[in-house]
Amino acid sequence: MKFATETNRILKMYTTATLYKNTPLTENGVIRLTPKGAVINTLLLSVVGIYAHFNKNYFIEYSVESNESKDIVLTKSMYSVLRKAFKLEEAISVAIDGDELVFTSDRTVYREALTTVSTERIGQSKIGYNEDLGLHLPTEEFTLLASATFQADDLNTLLNTERYVFTFDGRVLEIHMSDIGTLVKRFLPLSIIKKPEKKVKIIADGDMVRRILANVTGNTTITFGVLGNELDVLIFESKTNEFVQTFMIAGLFGDETPRTTADTVAEESVIVSETDVETSATDLSELDEKEFEEMLNEVEE
Repeated sequence: MKFATETNRILKMYTTATLYKNTPLTENGVIRLTPKGAVINTLLLSVVGIYAHFNKNYFIEYSVESNESKDIVLTKSMYSVLRKAFKLEEAISVAIDGDELVFTSDRTVYREALTTVSTERIGQSKIGYNEDLGLHLPTEEFTLLASATFQADDLNTLLNTERYVFTFDGRVLEIHMSDIGTLVKRFLPLSIIKKPEKKVKIIADGDMVRRILANVTGNTTITFGVLGNELDVLIFESKTNEFVQTFMIAGLFGDETPRTTADTVAEESVIVSETDVETSATDLSELDEKEFEEMLNEVEE
């Protein structure tokens, strides 16, 4: 079994698996090579669920037999060597040779001892695909509160803060930066998948949010929900025709704001795959500046 792709694409798999931003959240990232592509399904430090699938289109060459499946570990040392010894656009072939993982380009060969995978220590994300919504969501008992798609580049304009307060009323996403006075950033959705019955509010750890936003690409769907009966979660998902990335973090608790203002949530949670969710194809991406300002004024009123 082997695959080939550009250096920067191997690095992207590593940064996704380790939630990398300046430094990795964990030093090693586990990738499962399957016949349909490379899969990341992990729970980092018991706080961040990550699911990603890099399909065959992501690679120049991808060869895994139908009855094969192999976990490999991409290490921090590998990340460092690939960044320094290989050009980012250079094609690299990756193969297992005995007890080594071998990276080969036209001019460079790098060998690294295979690292043992400890799935018990890493854990699984328990995130699966929901066909009705076209999103990856928790496979456990889950109540969907709201979901909308935004431009990742816009979201990356957030300033550093200890935590962020996300609110969404079905029209505008507001992100309050708790340590910077009353600074609030507002974002207009590109499309709305599920409108909340009432404004939803979830507090999220600042470092985790910034790490996630550093890894998502293009249009990113943000989903508000409740896991089980009481745990608020935020889910970020970006996808292209080559890969999908899904990150799930638990909400924090704070005295100054409730976990969620959506008091119309059903008394009993349901499995999201069995939920009859009303979807909306509302496309707000073509609003001009005047229309956007009018919408924001309505929110303030």
